[in-house]
Amino acid sequence: MANNVPAGTAELYHTAEQWRAFRNIVEMDYIITDVNEGVAVDVGDVNTVLAAILNNDSRLSLDVNGDNNVDVGDVNTILNTVLSK
Repeated sequence: MANNVPAGTAELYHTAEQWRAFRNIVEMDYIITDVNEGVAVDVGDVNTVLAAILNNDSRLSLDVNGDNNVDVGDVNTILNTVLSK
């Protein structure tokens, strides 16, 4: 099974302690914004990233805009996805 990550971030995943056990890391050329693995990109994803920011959770899987940070930029990316529907 592939572990899809944002384009340009595979090396970060390969070197991150918590991701070293994963072998099949594949860069994707699109942004993955369904961070809570629900059936759609929605306000639940926004809440997941906001909670991560408040709890200093910097899991790369929450970095949806690919800037190597979990911050308001990721919230904005998710909101743009939701609002563009």
